[in-house]
Amino acid sequence: MKSLGPVIAIALVGATPADAQSMHHAIPPLSSGRMVATPLSTEVFLGKVVAAAQFEMQAAQLAAEKSQNPALKQLADRMIRDHTAANEDLRRTISGDPNAELPQDPQLPEEMALKLKQLQNDWGKEFDAKFIEMMTDGHKKDADLFRYYDANGPDPMLKIFARRTLPIIEGHLRDLEALQKSVKSS
Repeated sequence: MKSLGPVIAIALVGATPADAQSMHHAIPPLSSGRMVATPLSTEVFLGKVVAAAQFEMQAAQLAAEKSQNPALKQLADRMIRDHTAANEDLRRTISGDPNAELPQDPQLPEEMALKLKQLQNDWGKEFDAKFIEMMTDGHKKDADLFRYYDANGPDPMLKIFARRTLPIIEGHLRDLEALQKSVKSS
């Protein structure tokens, strides 16, 4: 697995806009319950995982700093801890070393960067509602991605990583959905 480092870097940094467009459409919508056996390369999976983790950790850091809702702040702190642990698990899975560097594009994908900018400009209840909505949507997509890779991915070690990480993502999603209900009712 050590040889994946350069491949991941190419997937994250060397992608052209056309590549990014095809990466975005590489996975069928799984929320419908329909599983379509469309190939998903290891490189695309890793690119999506690393970008999503980077975005979610930055957004959770903003929530930990900006939110006035104690339950949301607590969830944000847990998301940061869980994503940090998942990144260590991913590094160990790829290279055998939990301290190895995961290649990251210094710039988030445009859609994620725009969402992060929106969060940076919001405060109070507006921030909380937008954060919860973005994270709920993101965690649904993450859960679909991890389920899909576990069922169809070509790399057996990353399939195990996906299976091991999915319950954490689903736990965040349940907590986000509960927070969403409580924020809407207050």
